[in-house]
Amino acid sequence: MRIKQESDGGFLAQIVIREMSETRLTFRKIPFIIWFCGSLVTLTSLYLIYHLILGHYGVLFEGYREGHWWQYFISFLMLLFGFTIFYAGKVEQIIFDKQLGILSKVKTTIFCTRKVTDWSLDQIQNVRVFKRGHDGIQVMTIHYDIQIDFRDIPSTVVMNT
Repeated sequence: MRIKQESDGGFLAQIVIREMSETRLTFRKIPFIIWFCGSLVTLTSLYLIYHLILGHYGVLFEGYREGHWWQYFISFLMLLFGFTIFYAGKVEQIIFDKQLGILSKVKTTIFCTRKVTDWSLDQIQNVRVFKRGHDGIQVMTIHYDIQIDFRDIPSTVVMNT
């Protein structure tokens, strides 16, 4: 079965196909929810630091003139935690390239560090999809794991949906 890009545009977006041509197929998964949560934690910590610093000068409100050391410590720990959440969200990209004969798995962080793993397409022996999770009346946690078996190296889970 062949997917046509023109007529099945919605279907292609649903299965996260980024690029599809005769020689190259690219899947991309972007962690928008993780980045949103990281931005909420970071903005909250910056808001707290802003109020602590301007409260020291007596600009914002009448009351305590200085923040205690533990307030600054907690605010900067929250800021560090926000950046850690940003770093945890990685853009995963799976590239099947017939022209080069490789399968690539690229993980890129928001700080532009990349981890690239390449496999030869000739070494692929089997591709399996595992259905995981539970489909109940009120809870549906179904997701799929794509596992590729190679001839000379151990099998690898390439993508989780």
